[in-house]
Amino acid sequence: MPDISLFMIPFAGGSRYSFEVFRTLCGDKLNVCCLELPGRGARMEEPLLSEIAEMSDDVFEQIKDRLYQPYAVFGHSMGAIIGYLVVKKIHAAGLPMPLCFFPSGRGGPSADKNDRQYHLLPRDQFFVKLKELNGMPEAFFEDASLLEFFEPIIRADFKAIETYSWEQTPPFDVPVCVITGTNDDITMQELQAWQHETTAPAEVTEIEGTHFFLFEHPHQVAEIILKKLSLYAVRY
Repeated sequence: MPDISLFMIPFAGGSRYSFEVFRTLCGDKLNVCCLELPGRGARMEEPLLSEIAEMSDDVFEQIKDRLYQPYAVFGHSMGAIIGYLVVKKIHAAGLPMPLCFFPSGRGGPSADKNDRQYHLLPRDQFFVKLKELNGMPEAFFEDASLLEFFEPIIRADFKAIETYSWEQTPPFDVPVCVITGTNDDITMQELQAWQHETTAPAEVTEIEGTHFFLFEHPHQVAEIILKKLSLYAVRY
């Protein structure tokens, strides 16, 4: 493969450090770029964002000058929606498009019901609901100090997700590789809705596991990414 960059966008409550395992697994074949949103990780001193549009603007600004070599975009859960909007911004700006877009753990935006307001729940109820949704790794709920530290970050992220409204626009021409966990609460119809966003093929690949299948089976996720990019890189 040529020198390909993989821009990885985190899930709600996640940071650039969440994807370090993929730097280890893919780093000798890809330039893995784990992106950071404001208010967490390496950007802890910056104000949190609570709108998906602001988050996608931020990510676009981070990568817009790095798109002149082959690249792909990967986003998990909230990151999938951010990634989708970033790809649309890239298209609108007339910049080189990605070899592939990998939305992970998220149905297509046109299928998102957006009828939840969990970010407004009292603290105890919020974390009960978060656990029910498999919205964070299990170990997170076993550490009271982690809960306290991450609550404002996760609430801001959930507000961004729950107040996002999809707007129909012309599809882009980028292959879409949807990756999902077999035990995640997403229907196949919702996953296949990603086809509405592209004129290229949109394929769904299932991996055994929960919403956080990518940490349960990271080698499989890495294998899928590398296989797809080796295929599309030939066409570059």
